[in-house]
Amino acid sequence: AARDLKLRIPEDLSIVGFDDSRWAQIMQPALSVVAQPVYELGFTACETLLSMLRRDRTPQPTSIRLATTLVKRESTAPPREGAS
Repeated sequence: AARDLKLRIPEDLSIVGFDDSRWAQIMQPALSVVAQPVYELGFTACETLLSMLRRDRTPQPTSIRLATTLVKRESTAPPREGAS
């Protein structure tokens, strides 16, 4: 869509994706992303599942927050002077 509008990335438009896959790194321009802690996410999911199985009852809904990291690559730039 940006290409159809003749927008240049990151000069005219910054793009940030989610999850740091290999595709994000090899895209042109390389995609800036919000990366999740994949190992910690999987570990927490397994712990939660095992806890559910041990209790033999429906668990109460819980909220778990894991830290993310912004990985800056070539698809983002500061706003231009005078941009609104």
